[in-house]
Amino acid sequence: LSRGLLCFGRGKPLGERGLFWIKVHLANQFGFDKASFEDRVAWVEERMDKVLDNAAEPIDQANPTDPKWWATADCPWQALATIFDLAE
Repeated sequence: LSRGLLCFGRGKPLGERGLFWIKVHLANQFGFDKASFEDRVAWVEERMDKVLDNAAEPIDQANPTDPKWWATADCPWQALATIFDLAE
């Protein structure tokens, strides 16, 4: 079972600090895990257009065999779950 498929039964608001750590986690999923936490957050913020695009359309309907950005992550299902969380 992929950890990216697991969700809490009762969600709670992330708050500003939680949002920071979600962004750090997403950067980690793409192998950007050796930088400072602030650099990881900046890395994600620079790619928010990709985050929102992938959340809105995780599979490109026009070209379904072409992998989206999330599919290139080290753990793609965890990355996609994180992308959905960030897009909320």
